[in-house]
Amino acid sequence: MAFDDAVQKGKVQKGDLLCFMGSGGGLAFANAIYKY
Repeated sequence: MAFDDAVQKGKVQKGDLLCFMGSGGGLAFANAIYKY
């Protein structure tokens, strides 16, 4: 939802490098890096 909002507002442009991060219970983390 936040990514779509940023695209709609023009804050994310083609060619930008994006980092998505999520956390779960305990010490579980996940990261993903995308070139848009």
